[in-house]
Amino acid sequence: MNWKKLKERFPNSEPQIREHLSKTGIEDSRTLINNFLESKGYTIGYGFIKALTDYEQRLNQLARTK
Repeated sequence: MNWKKLKERFPNSEPQIREHLSKTGIEDSRTLINNFLESKGYTIGYGFIKALTDYEQRLNQLARTK
């Protein structure tokens, strides 16, 4: 996984995905992100980018309300 690109595109999600990696030990990046999003209640269809973008936007909204 290219952690630098992930952090650039999804700065709020990246630390949580790293934590999920340490908990699960899943090394395949696609499987890791799919599993992470499923643990957050998302259903992954053909791809995960839309779900990860939605999750990132929710984190941004939560950060603004605090």
